[in-house]
Amino acid sequence: MWHEGIASRLRSRAAPVEVPGHPNAAALLFRTGPLHAAAPAPAPTDAPPPSCSPCVVLYHGGGNDRIFGFGYVIERLLDSGFCVLTGHLSGHGAGGSDLFTLDNVRSRVDALLTLARCLVEERSGEVVVLGQSLGGSFALDQWLRGVRADRLVTVSAPTAIPRHMELLREAGCLLGTAAWRAMLYGGPLKALPAYRGFRRDDFPVRVPPGLHYVKAFAAAVESLDLVRRVASEGPRDGSCPLLLVHGVRDGVIPVSQAQDLAAALSNRATVRLLPRLHHLDPLLDRETVTAIVQWMRAT
Repeated sequence: MWHEGIASRLRSRAAPVEVPGHPNAAALLFRTGPLHAAAPAPAPTDAPPPSCSPCVVLYHGGGNDRIFGFGYVIERLLDSGFCVLTGHLSGHGAGGSDLFTLDNVRSRVDALLTLARCLVEERSGEVVVLGQSLGGSFALDQWLRGVRADRLVTVSAPTAIPRHMELLREAGCLLGTAAWRAMLYGGPLKALPAYRGFRRDDFPVRVPPGLHYVKAFAAAVESLDLVRRVASEGPRDGSCPLLLVHGVRDGVIPVSQAQDLAAALSNRATVRLLPRLHHLDPLLDRETVTAIVQWMRAT
């Protein structure tokens, strides 16, 4: 079903939209407006997509899906007047057949951004890209390739994926003050991320034969060469404001990676390093989400 996996309190605001050339994206558009008791029927596939303004395009992290962990930030964005467009990264999502490869993911995020441009009403607002974790890395790569939104936010984005993640340390995020928000939207089990074999039926990842998905992610991120490219090739005109968000206690992607990116970007980005937050915390933390929305709204 098109609404599978959507938190119940958000179903009335969501509808499927077609991403031309990307049926595996299973894209969803969350619209502003009051909540209703029942979810609307999906629009016919030949119907024109509904317009919206402004729009946040949300790229999820590796190993999970378009909805995992995003209920709180999606609702806050909707309440602040943004529509939200999201879809599966290539190789992710139940029922798909595409593979996770560098070219496939680049093509997918570009198609989502193009669709967002089409959805935004003429002269009515900006398109903002918000990328979490692996999605943040590909959002930066997209910006470096010249396929740009009006604003860009990355959250917990890696420039490399360590071989030995500090999972015991990262488990602290489930005990933090923001964890209850994930359970509010998804319940105790759905608040837990997938890792290696755990919950892979819920969050399948498809990689080329012979590869492990974590190694595939690591190879893709390494090939992006983000720090060097940001320093040597990054746009200098400031035409797309950037916000980098990273938790200092991140046990998956060390905060030093965000610091390296910040140094490479120099004065071309706003950087928020959050002392008490882990890898999955920022988009569940009220103060952080409020700050992100305010930054998106800044003139």
